[in-house]
Parts: sequence; structure tokens; C-alpha cells
Amino acid sequence: MLAHLRRGLTNAEIAVRLGVSLDAVKYHVSNMLGKLGLQNREQLAEWRDPTRPRRMWAGIPAVVKIGLVTAAGVAVVAVVHAFATRTEPESETLFQGLVTVGFDGAPANGPSRNAHLSTDGRYLVFESDASNLVKDDRNGGTDVFRFDRRERKLQLLTDLAPGSASAMSSSGPSVSANGDVVAFIVAGANPFFGGIRLWENGTSGLRNFSDVPTLVASVSPRGDLVAAVQLEQSAAQTLAALEVRDVRSGDTVWRTPLEPALDAGTPGFSSDGRWLGFVASSVPEARCEPLLREVLIGESVNALPVARPFVHDFLTGETWCPSITPTDGTVIVDFGIAAVSGDAAAFAFMSGETVAGSGGTRILGAGLVMVSLATGEVLGTLASADLSFCCGGPPAIAGRTLVWGPYRKAWLDYFDPFPDALPATVVTPGRFAPGTAKYFGPALSGDSRSLAYGVEGHDIQTGATLGDLYVFYR
Repeated sequence: MLAHLRRGLTNAEIAVRLGVSLDAVKYHVSNMLGKLGLQNREQLAEWRDPTRPRRMWAGIPAVVKIGLVTAAGVAVVAVVHAFATRTEPESETLFQGLVTVGFDGAPANGPSRNAHLSTDGRYLVFESDASNLVKDDRNGGTDVFRFDRRERKLQLLTDLAPGSASAMSSSGPSVSANGDVVAFIVAGANPFFGGIRLWENGTSGLRNFSDVPTLVASVSPRGDLVAAVQLEQSAAQTLAALEVRDVRSGDTVWRTPLEPALDAGTPGFSSDGRWLGFVASSVPEARCEPLLREVLIGESVNALPVARPFVHDFLTGETWCPSITPTDGTVIVDFGIAAVSGDAAAFAFMSGETVAGSGGTRILGAGLVMVSLATGEVLGTLASADLSFCCGGPPAIAGRTLVWGPYRKAWLDYFDPFPDALPATVVTPGRFAPGTAKYFGPALSGDSRSLAYGVEGHDIQTGATLGDLYVFYR
């Protein structure tokens, strides 16, 4: 709250940003003024903890203090000044609170989702149906935005005129580590998937990257590669292949064979760009035993392949699959979305059991598994009989920290360190009716310090369903 006040925001603006009531802001400001013995907001904005330099000086070893005191005067002044005027921590320079608010301070008039953070948490990209987040949102569809948390600047990346070929719904944004490259899907004739567009900072902006129908796309941390699940229609079914292409040349770097589209999962790059985690039924070069599920078709029982996790190593060119076997006697029914950090990958899965005599499989629960990218070792598994256990959007992972939201539940969960589950500390937005706020789609920055998440609930006044995005510094 103090950080917002220092930036000149009014009480009403702070209330909107933090998702609390105006009275709560007034109370806290008045409380701070009273405890610090200050007269007004201007004095409060200028106030700094006077004990900070003293505590820092106290932490310096005595021998270093003596050296500083006996050194040349200019050197002493320079060193002490460096300690006394240190820059504010990143938590005070990066915006925290409600991101999706109208340009005029009014609540967003549409839901937002699919947040993705840059490595240092400075840039947040997301999609939104709201038309009042910026002043000149002209196309009337779902748009992709880029929010600079340091500069407090929200930028509409799909600012296209109505009626233009690309003025359609945009979704599924992914951002590079430095925030300079954003990849997303633009819907074509089929409203559920379309081609890939790239936004690149410092260039002319938006450009067409691929017109091949695409389900999901992820940009690498360096912004040099795009991994996309691309679709191809056969006579009998829709097939999918995971293709990795070079951003500059457009050349295909690596590709999996075509397989049924329902087995395609969201791909994820490691923070150094070396590994790519994804889900598929099979990748011949990986030489992995297929996971099979027995299904009764007509009078016979057929073993059908199940989607399983894979990891591709761009350094060695190898592709492998972690060996994951439940310890409770159940079987893996299917794997889903993937999230990848610098040295670990997390995959969602569903578990079940084969029903005797029928050849069918009964779904028993859902869960998450984390594996080491270097060794393939299973680092931990957590499962639940609650089918909503995972996930309200892909899990997010940074290092060995994992955060995810059970589907449309009133909390987020951390695995920090895995496999200990800890409820996430989040702020319940004040504009939602009590008991209706559901958290979903969390995103972690690569340094694991920033957390963004979606909140869906009923407007406390109108009862309408709303969806907002929040971001905080952990």
C-alpha cells in the first residue's frame, strides 16, 4: 500500500489496484500516519525506515568498519553513501495488485486469463475479453496485452482495426525471458484454433509467423524458438504434431510425428532453453515403451496408447521419457499439460483402474508429478481422489517451486519444496461476493519471486460473472 501511495495513487485507485474497499485503504493510511507521527500523505510518501542504514552498518564486520574509517576521506564517503542510499528492493519497484482495471479506473468489463510472466517478473502477458483496459481497443474481440510492472504501462499487442483479416480473437500468449518477444494464437475460420502471431519489441510490432492451424504455442526464454502443437485434418480425425521453429528464419528445428490431436499437451521450455517438456502418445526416436489403456471395442479388448510425458534436449538432440509408476496400485490413464523450469518438469495426470470383465478403465483421481530434467528421476508425486485436483490451467514451475490451482477452487497450492503442499497466501478481491471467488491459471516468474493468478467470481453488486488478474511479489 505504501508503494502505491509513493507513486501518487489516490485512495480510490489504491483500492481498485489491491482489490480492497476504500474504507480499508483509508484506515491503513490513517494508521500509518498515526504510528509514524506524520501529518499528511506527502510526508508518508517521503518516509524511509531510518534504522535501515544503521542495521546494515551493524552487520559489517568490525575489521571492515576500521578499514572504512581509516581509509581516505573520499573513499569513506563513497562507500558509506553506497550503503546508505541503496536502491529499493524489487518488491517495491514492481507493481503489485489488480492488473485488469479499466483505463479510467472502472472495473474491467470482461474476464481475463492465461497469464505468463517473464523470468524476472517485470513483464506480464495475458488475454482478455475486456474492451476498456486501454483507451483504443477497437476490434471487439479477445486481445493479448503486455503489462510492464516497473513502468506501470499496459500495452495492447493486438491493436487491429475492425474488419481487418487479423482482427479476430487472440489467445494463449507466451513471453520470452526479457519480455521482448510474445507469441500467441489468432483465431481463423475455426474459432478454437488459428495461426501464430509474434509481437517483437523494437520492431514494427506484430507479424505473421504461421498460418498452420495451431492449438497452443510457447516461445523460448531467449525468444529464438517457438514450440507449437499444430493440427492437420485427415479423412477420419484431427492429427497433431509438435513443431519447433526458429523465430528469425522460420526453419523447422525439430518435429514429432503426427498423432491424434487429443493426445497433444501444452509444451514448455526450461528457463535456459535447453529442454522442452511436452505430452504425446509416442515419439519413435525416444524408444520408450508405450503406455497402453485397455478399451472394450465391440466384442474385443483393444490396447490403445495413452499420452505420456517426454523431454527433448536441444543440446544433445536426445528425446526421452521419464518412467512414472504409481505406488498405490492404480494405473496412469492419461497425462496432460506440462510445465518446465531450469532443472525440473511437472506433468498433470489422471489415474484409474481397469474394471474386471469389461476391459474399461474407471477414473479414480488426478495428480501432479515432478521429474528431474538431468536424470529423469521422479522428484515427487501428489495425487487426489478429487478429479478437480488439477488443474485450473497449466501448473507453473520455477526451480523446484510449483504452484497450481485446482479447477475452479477457492485456493491455490504450492509445492515449495516439493512434495510438501502449502496453501498459497492470496488476497480475496473485494468486488466479488463472499464465497464466490475461485482462483485459477497461476503463473510464476522464472526467478520464482512473482506470482500472477486469475480470480473468477460473482460481482458483489450485479451478480455477473467476472474474471480478474492479480500479480504479487512473493
